[in-house]
Amino acid sequence: MTTLSNVDEYGFERPADFDLAEYESFISGYLAVLTRRNIKWRRLLGRGKRELRQNARTKRYIRKGVPAEYRARYRQLLQGPFQPAVLEVIAADLPRTFPDNIHFRGEASAARVSLGNILRAFSKHRPNVGYCQGVNYIAGLLLLVTDREEDAFWLLAALVDRQLPDYYVRSMRGVRLDIEVFSQLVRVKLPNIYEHMQMLGIAWSMIATKWFVCLFAEVLPVETLFRVWDCLFYEGTKVLFRVGLTLLKLHETRLLACRDFMETMTALRDLPRSPAVLQCHSFMESVFRLPDPFSSSLVQQTRAKCTADLERQDAKIK
Repeated sequence: MTTLSNVDEYGFERPADFDLAEYESFISGYLAVLTRRNIKWRRLLGRGKRELRQNARTKRYIRKGVPAEYRARYRQLLQGPFQPAVLEVIAADLPRTFPDNIHFRGEASAARVSLGNILRAFSKHRPNVGYCQGVNYIAGLLLLVTDREEDAFWLLAALVDRQLPDYYVRSMRGVRLDIEVFSQLVRVKLPNIYEHMQMLGIAWSMIATKWFVCLFAEVLPVETLFRVWDCLFYEGTKVLFRVGLTLLKLHETRLLACRDFMETMTALRDLPRSPAVLQCHSFMESVFRLPDPFSSSLVQQTRAKCTADLERQDAKIK
């Protein structure tokens, strides 16, 4: 009989109803995929001294998965005095960050101490903002991947500064805008789901806020999440739209069968636990296939329209 630890390789405790058979089916095939990808990445990077260039080959390699050993190659550390109010919020958030992960348990645990250092340094890195809730989940997962707070900090800074500059600000303008963009993309790509949610009176902010604020952390299975983040770092926020659309598309039948708010929210909560999402390699293939055609120009046009609408709404509030 096969036995399996109740804790996964990243330290997260498996739920009591964890589907061992489904996981074994997934991992038996995925290990072969990882082996092939490792070989190809070693050839791409040679002795580890070559720099990646933005081209079709690099994009293809990232979409097919970055081996774990290559995810931890960034370094920077920021230090300095911190605002007392910021320290209070961070202190309150630390015990709330992944309480189901053994590495973050206990006030003196190494991971929690390192996470606090990362969040304090990041608040200093963006002094006009200080600290924004949601960043703790992202930083925590980056720390689990790199196992070095300096590397995790630099990855966090690169992600937020380059890809999500308006997400983690007091107004959360970037998140609000992209949720509206997402809703319009659903309207175009998945009209049946869009109309069904409209009929039930469910706002897209109820569905997608956690998805975008936490970049699908605490939503997707961890290995699937890291595959998404590999692409997010390289391609930007259009990946988040693709992931959200794919989650809805893969479960369209169940969502359309929901008849009220509670049934719909339960279905949405259960989406990431489905076999289609656990199978991270096939899920990522679906992410870049199902919402087709899905051009950057479509995202840009939709964002321009939604930006104008958001500015009008904000003007009315003022």
